[in-house]
Amino acid sequence: LENKDYMVVADVGGDNAGARVLNQFKKYFVDESDCEMLIVVNANRPETDTLEGALYHIQTIQAETGLKVKGLISNTHLLRDISRETGIPITYTTCVEKLVPELEKAKAEQGLDDMVIYPIKLYMRPTWLDRK
Repeated sequence: LENKDYMVVADVGGDNAGARVLNQFKKYFVDESDCEMLIVVNANRPETDTLEGALYHIQTIQAETGLKVKGLISNTHLLRDISRETGIPITYTTCVEKLVPELEKAKAEQGLDDMVIYPIKLYMRPTWLDRK
């Protein structure tokens, strides 16, 4: 964090309790033009499976850290509604690597030229994905 030649990505958990860890590094976030708080919204998680839940999630993380969310990372649906409601732009859309061609096709068909697709690999399967 001290060396500005590096880009640091910190995944600090999925809620305000996880984001609390960032408070110990606040001295590095004084210049907000030098950092970017992005929120991953996954509508398959129980806490963010509704618009209201996702908005609450964003608000509590911002309140806990004192940092303004500058972008949303779509991990499922709901992002267009959340973006409209908050004014926070969708920065990336994540997708399991094997589904990227299918998403690229849908992106082209729907004219979503500004959508940035970020392919991901799943290394662990959270138990909440198995809930029905």
